[in-house]
Amino acid sequence: MANNNWDGYGPNWDKLRKKTYKRDNYTCQRCGYNPEKHTYTVPLQAHHIIPRSRGGKDSLDNLITLCRRCHGVQHPDNEAFDDDRPKAPLFPHPDAPEVITTYPKDASKSCNRCKKYYSKPSELVGIPRSLVNDIDYALPVCKPCAGVICYDSESDVDMNDLEGMGDINRSETINQKNKAHPYPRTSSKDIANSTREKNNNTEKLLLHNFTRKHGSIISISILTVLIHFIFAPLFIESYSEATNSTALIISLILALLFHPLLRWSGTTVLYRIISFLDYTHKKSHYKPGLKSAISSTIASYLLTGVFVIILFVILLIV
Repeated sequence: MANNNWDGYGPNWDKLRKKTYKRDNYTCQRCGYNPEKHTYTVPLQAHHIIPRSRGGKDSLDNLITLCRRCHGVQHPDNEAFDDDRPKAPLFPHPDAPEVITTYPKDASKSCNRCKKYYSKPSELVGIPRSLVNDIDYALPVCKPCAGVICYDSESDVDMNDLEGMGDINRSETINQKNKAHPYPRTSSKDIANSTREKNNNTEKLLLHNFTRKHGSIISISILTVLIHFIFAPLFIESYSEATNSTALIISLILALLFHPLLRWSGTTVLYRIISFLDYTHKKSHYKPGLKSAISSTIASYLLTGVFVIILFVILLIV
């Protein structure tokens, strides 16, 4: 079916698929493509709602019209669609039937600005490929981050450019921009690197270099100094007898072990406490989530384990 080869289908298949196209007004039911209304040309194909492999019948009520690109989205493991699938829209048409509202399997569900993962595609919007280079689908961003990008005077993205599962209104984008972090995580897509002005005293105090650009370097440096000159000499009897280089490596290892707690969980708790006391902070403003802080801490510990092993090897060599 992927290559317009109908071998294995019933003798009336050709008539049946044409009836399907006619019933659906020769329009792709996922993206809305119609050969008479669009300047580009994509083959229309009849898709089995219930696959034939699972007992689906060659019947009109089990068929739906899709363009070849959107048909490929319904068959993510079929290599015959690999060249066409990336050209399909990231999000289906707002009026698309629920049975074919599939989100591309190989497309990211993470916001490309804040890097937060979203299980529901409806929580994301897409920046069109025409505004971003070297991507297969529209660039996914969450709605608050989309508001930051649209509000950025240096950005070419307008709210009307955004793609999504349904209506994209101002209250979900520009009016929610304050819920996004003022600074983006490092991104290779320049268009997702928009910043916004800091809203309140808490953001001015904590959300600058510490939480985005140089947070890990700052926290590791602080911990290393504290451990090296204060905590280690108090709790490790042989610490003062070690050579300067060995002692410093021990301090660095301990700093790496405690760093994720300070960098992620500690900063998040501190931020929430300060924002509660900050009279300039409003409910509509950004507040880091405890769940994301915990998951970031766990991920950091996994990465930290690798560094600790390397440092232990260095320590043994020294």
